[in-house]
Amino acid sequence: MRRAVLTLLLLCPTGRARAQDMFAPLPGDARGVVLSAETGRPIPFSLVLLAARDSTLAYPDTAYLGYTGQFSPSHISGPVWAAAAACPGAPRAAIFHMVPRPRGDTLAPLVVRVTTGGCPPVNAEREYRGHYTVGFEASDFVPCGVKDRTDGNWWVEVLAEARPGLRWGDGEEVGNATRYYVRWRGVLSPPGRYGHMSAGDHQLAVTRVLEVRRPAPGDCGPARKRTGSQRGSSAPGA
Repeated sequence: MRRAVLTLLLLCPTGRARAQDMFAPLPGDARGVVLSAETGRPIPFSLVLLAARDSTLAYPDTAYLGYTGQFSPSHISGPVWAAAAACPGAPRAAIFHMVPRPRGDTLAPLVVRVTTGGCPPVNAEREYRGHYTVGFEASDFVPCGVKDRTDGNWWVEVLAEARPGLRWGDGEEVGNATRYYVRWRGVLSPPGRYGHMSAGDHQLAVTRVLEVRRPAPGDCGPARKRTGSQRGSSAPGA
């Protein structure tokens, strides 16, 4: 059904004209930051709506951004229409008609201001613990208290402020990835589609790593006191 609608729009000159009137083409790709029109600050976990070239934004794909509100969807291979929103259901602000970025181009990042009216407040930073799996196309966290990944599979973004002095050490090998028991602080996104193949139900922006070690039986029982520093180098791929 969706493909049929987009095909009809592509064949309809009126539809093309309406899309072009709404979103004037500008040079460069989608690289920039989404700011709050009310505060001027980046909007955590804001989103970008993408639609096929010469279509409207009636049936867009959604790209949820990171905690910093920055976007750079380098996987986009051709021109698309784009708009930004602070949260699902919030008013949209047009970005532009994206085109591939030429090699060597140093265009300044775009700044898009959108209203946060009607959006729920961002979750407060808090401590989480559970099992973190990192590897090729994987950065998955299953918090303690859920039975399996279908109940809580969170995509993890380890922020720059959490990386200095961070040592991962040996973990449990699981296919092409490594699993750790972790205890860390971070900010949890609203529900959505995050990470590789949009597999994450949430995104956890980690601000501080408190403990990381090899998984062991009873990890998700009563929290144990920290028995020593386990920080030292850099994070693997997250």
